[in-house]
Amino acid sequence: MRAAVGIVAALAATAHGQPVTRPSQVPCTVQVLEGPEAVRAEIERWVRAEPRCERELVVRVTPSRGGLRLVATGTDGRVRERVVPDAQSAAVLVVSWMADDSIDDALDEATPVQAAPTPPPPPPLSPPSSVRELAPEVRVRVPARMLQRRWLSFGASAGTAFGLHGQLDLFSRGAWTLGVAGDLREADDRMHRGGDVAGGATAFLAYTQRVGPIDLRAQLGIGAAMRGGDPMSRSGVEPTAQAGLFVRAHLGDDWGVLAGPLVDADLDSRAIGISGYAGLERRW
Repeated sequence: MRAAVGIVAALAATAHGQPVTRPSQVPCTVQVLEGPEAVRAEIERWVRAEPRCERELVVRVTPSRGGLRLVATGTDGRVRERVVPDAQSAAVLVVSWMADDSIDDALDEATPVQAAPTPPPPPPLSPPSSVRELAPEVRVRVPARMLQRRWLSFGASAGTAFGLHGQLDLFSRGAWTLGVAGDLREADDRMHRGGDVAGGATAFLAYTQRVGPIDLRAQLGIGAAMRGGDPMSRSGVEPTAQAGLFVRAHLGDDWGVLAGPLVDADLDSRAIGISGYAGLERRW
């Protein structure tokens, strides 16, 4: 019995005197180069509590849409990147990267990196409703026939002399019109000394103003009258002037009736003749 106890004591003394060969463990360390202070502290706390680490990491944490973006670079040059919702999730993920790559590989398959969503395109620019109300778009389309102010008129005149009168508008701009007129009349001794008036031609300038449903037109022209008749009387071409003040009543869009006084003057003898004119008009 004493011999057995002595052998056990000797073996224990021998074991106690031998040196320990298991290497001491190096504590885990991490470098958080960038990130919020609260996140940095949480990561360092979890790393200090980790009993075993396979590598050191350099970590950058940046806030992003959807949480925190982690970018970790290891001593082997491998770069790991992930988006996590909060600081605790970031610390757990950093510890897993430092301890075991198999955990990271499983996370790569289960939770891919969340790409930031593409923002929708901005809506097209449009003026505010108040601007559209203050400046509404107004489009006025004037028919071409309303811009056509030229007329052809033909009718009869009666007064100091009876005859036919016609006139044609050549050019029109606004209310002003330039045209020509022609007359064929009987003899009038008060205007033409001896002989019959065969006819006359006048170039005139007219001004037209719309008054309600009718047009008022004043015109003044100068021309020449050719007369003939008795061989013993004087005949030839006499300079004349002609003035008219007319009222036009419309018959639809393209027809009308023109009527009013017509005054003729012989510029040589200064004789004046007055007649009334009424004729039918056609827009052209």
